[in-house]
Amino acid sequence: MFVRRKPNKSGSISIQIVEKRGRRNVVVCSVGCSKEPKQIERLEAEAHTRLEALRPQLELNFGQTERERSALDLLHSGTIQSVGPELILGAIFDKIGFNTIPDDLFKEIVLARLVYPVSKLKTAEYVFQHCGRELDVHRIYRFLDRLNSRYQEQVETIAYNYS
Repeated sequence: MFVRRKPNKSGSISIQIVEKRGRRNVVVCSVGCSKEPKQIERLEAEAHTRLEALRPQLELNFGQTERERSALDLLHSGTIQSVGPELILGAIFDKIGFNTIPDDLFKEIVLARLVYPVSKLKTAEYVFQHCGRELDVHRIYRFLDRLNSRYQEQVETIAYNYS
């Protein structure tokens, strides 16, 4: 958004707040019009004030109190995690018998794919964003190869017993 001076046919100048949408300029707000230079400057200053109020807030402005600083530090520390899916689906995972496979990565991958069924690359991004753990996609591929070679019979037995 920006402030525009638009000359009128009558000789006056309109002060407008304009937003560019695609290839078009759309008038968001018309502040006023005048022929007098001082009045035009005042209207333009008012338009800039309104413009700041109309713009979306792009950052959080925390104060300087100790409580607000500690809340901000907590947000940046990465210690806040989503645990709902792990609590609910983790119990089902254990009850089915998949907890017999000793690798924690297996449980992490299975739960992430149940909650957010996408590619392995997106699964790694999901684990990072929602669980706060960095997971390399190549580690997932290596693990799945190892899972196929070592635990294939065990997984087939669990799936057969549960179906």
